[in-house]
Amino acid sequence: MRLSEKLIVVGADNAKTAARRLVPISDNLAAWLSPHARRFGSLNPCEELLHNVGNALGDRFERAAARAKITWKRNGFRHSYISYRVAILKDVPAVALECGNSPQVIFSNYRALATDAEAKAWFAILPPKQGENVISLPTAAKG
Repeated sequence: MRLSEKLIVVGADNAKTAARRLVPISDNLAAWLSPHARRFGSLNPCEELLHNVGNALGDRFERAAARAKITWKRNGFRHSYISYRVAILKDVPAVALECGNSPQVIFSNYRALATDAEAKAWFAILPPKQGENVISLPTAAKG
């Protein structure tokens, strides 16, 4: 990942198509990633803790969803990204290149699933500002 350039580098060894590709980092994704950025290494804590075993981060999301009693859609973030990216770009071949799919798959599975307004709203989701998720504790009354 090259956060300063707003690019994710998917190496051929990690791509299903065995072809290297560059994926742009949206402004809101940069906001989510920036607090965790390091000069070297992965942002995925599972890779260090579990030595990069398969879909460890996805498994964590699945377990968290189960605890929260919500339905987790495997690859849901990827499906959402593709649907909303197509709505924003209106360029199926470009999205296919970014996502490592064929234009036919993108066109048949993701086109016309999201409106412009929905896509803009999805790409505007930002992490809470520091302190927004802090709850003040009541103080003891003096006296």
